[in-house]
Amino acid sequence: MISEYMQDGILIATIDMPGRSMNVSSNALMYEFEVVIDRANRDRDVRGLIVTSGKSSFLAGADLEMARAYTKLGLTADRDELQAVCGRLGRLFLRLETLPKPTIAALNGLALGGGLEVAMACRWRIVADDPRVQLGLPEIKLGLMPGGGGTQRLPRLIGIERGLELLLNGSSVGPDEAKLLGLVDQIVAKDNLIDIAVAFTEQASRRQLPSKFAPRLQPGPFNLEDADIVRQITRHYGHGDDVTADYPAYDAIVRSVVEARDLTVEEGTRVELSHVVELIQDPVAGNMVSTLFLSRQRASKLLAGAATITRFAVEGTDAGAQALCADLRASGASVVDLCQSQPSDVRIVSGSYRTENEADLKILNAAQDRREHFIGVHSASSSEYGRALEIIATPGDDRIGKALALAKQLRATPYIHDGERSLLAILALIKDRGITENFPRLLILAAQALAANRREARNEVGDASLADVACVVGGVFPAYSGGPLTWWSSEGPLAPDILRSVDGFLSGGWLPEE
Repeated sequence: MISEYMQDGILIATIDMPGRSMNVSSNALMYEFEVVIDRANRDRDVRGLIVTSGKSSFLAGADLEMARAYTKLGLTADRDELQAVCGRLGRLFLRLETLPKPTIAALNGLALGGGLEVAMACRWRIVADDPRVQLGLPEIKLGLMPGGGGTQRLPRLIGIERGLELLLNGSSVGPDEAKLLGLVDQIVAKDNLIDIAVAFTEQASRRQLPSKFAPRLQPGPFNLEDADIVRQITRHYGHGDDVTADYPAYDAIVRSVVEARDLTVEEGTRVELSHVVELIQDPVAGNMVSTLFLSRQRASKLLAGAATITRFAVEGTDAGAQALCADLRASGASVVDLCQSQPSDVRIVSGSYRTENEADLKILNAAQDRREHFIGVHSASSSEYGRALEIIATPGDDRIGKALALAKQLRATPYIHDGERSLLAILALIKDRGITENFPRLLILAAQALAANRREARNEVGDASLADVACVVGGVFPAYSGGPLTWWSSEGPLAPDILRSVDGFLSGGWLPEE
């Protein structure tokens, strides 16, 4: 998992997890890191340490099993047990940071989440000159926060204003911007990355190690002493009070930075850990990790065997057909009229269009649209999480492969179920009508969840976890809830008065029913 070799007195530790296309943080990897740090510390022949990767990426994301274990642990373990388990990464990176020898991260690819945290724990960072390289801490997108000292090191390295921006938006930067910010020290040609890192480390080993951070975090444009500074900061980055009320990770990240402003990184890491533990005990983090990470990965595996088809034949003039054509062209696909199609093409007709030409898929634009004898497809997207492609089909239909080819081309998360109509279109209609009628937000969610639950009872939802993924990714249900079916199961039976209100709202004939 981590191979080691010496070059000019420098220990080079190469992360290369077997059987994976990408290195990820895992318990096994943490153990091997501890072994490497022990050797670098005790071996007098080792004058410095370089951490790099044997894959095209450096280290990105978290191991599926570790993420699942952490979210389950958050439901049952006490605070002391969570401190011990969740604090392991932070303690490991503190050991790396305090090594009395030069340490360099040689970044040859993506360094996200724990990947950037290990890089920031090194004394210096050298990155390959490759526009595909991205560095960032995207944990907020899963309702989480960095747990390996990321909230402490990033603001100290690049300043509190940009540091909080990356932390609260989950965005990443390429090599040029990272160098401009001070996140990396050098950009070098990819082929020379290790040789330059070795030379740099060898020279650094001849000098006294400089101090890494200033003793106090500079406040930037903020008055960190203000009583409402947490809310000031979240608003500064465009996250309204309604958002921060639903997603506790925003406040947890800001508090970790602000409360540790006068502390050392070691002390600040303990502050960060206390907020990590609180966050992982909150159901929002568990919901988002389960839906947007665990279940979404399972959904994406449906595309593993999907054919690559780059020619699509579309017939229809409505907004849904035109939007699909535009998205396909933007993806690099060839789009032709249905009358010019070949049997190998993915042949698509709009839900409102009647055609004599053969087609495989039918776009279900609205809640009332039926798929008839076609495979129904409904595309929905959100700015935060990308695109979902709902596929409504009879199990075993050979044309499902063409629907998956469409999802693959659009880079959409697929969701397949039986039935006649689009679940996402129905829930979007409920949401829109509820907003129009000033129906209370909680009751809109209850109405959507009840509608989804009723369709599940009629076997029209398929895999409930994947339905939740599609609803969240497609933007028809909030991510903090985990999706309509997760929300329904966690909220339990609705109170009679709420159920009467929701039933009354859903009645009246405006909601299509089979």
